[in-house]
Amino acid sequence: MPKMRISKEPELRRNEIITAAQELFLTQGFEETAVSDIVKRVGVAQGLFYYYFKSKDEILDAVVEQMSVEYFDEWNRIEGDDLLNAIEKLQTIFKSMFQILAQHQKLVLYIHTESNELMHYRLGQKFINRMITLFAAIIEQGNREKLFEVDYPQETAEILVTGMGYMPSIFRLSDEPQLFTKKLQAGLGVFEKALGAAKGSLQIGQFLELGE
Repeated sequence: MPKMRISKEPELRRNEIITAAQELFLTQGFEETAVSDIVKRVGVAQGLFYYYFKSKDEILDAVVEQMSVEYFDEWNRIEGDDLLNAIEKLQTIFKSMFQILAQHQKLVLYIHTESNELMHYRLGQKFINRMITLFAAIIEQGNREKLFEVDYPQETAEILVTGMGYMPSIFRLSDEPQLFTKKLQAGLGVFEKALGAAKGSLQIGQFLELGE
């Protein structure tokens, strides 16, 4: 039997299928999207889908990977910036996270819907695992710089990051600015106490415009 002819570069075609799947998962839900919907969006035969992916579940992993790359690259850059102390790194990371909420609020909320429960779980686990590693490293840096006083950096990072998983349901950009600011102050206050950081060291001024 002759091999299937692929007119485009394999990696390019694979990325097209992933992008189409991501668009469909986010607009009509993972459970409601069939493989036939994905190949129809791309304009290829269903057999080509299975040339690259064993199942819809496998392409979900690829979608999650693609969605996380942009943010992970930014966080890696922040973590490796030797010019920033631990507090400055946390401030920069928090700012990037609130920018994600501001720029992609509808997307974030849609991922949290029941029809995207599996996608939400996979994406959440990937983000949580990366953020725990990131926060643990920053906490250890803060200990060395005498900015933090944390006995168990890894465990503290796990607790703080797990709590951050509720951010989209707590920090609603539709809130009145005053309420948004109060929530932000409370959240950063929890971080300061958990890290043994000076009160007010995680300044919030740079975030306030996101709640307006």
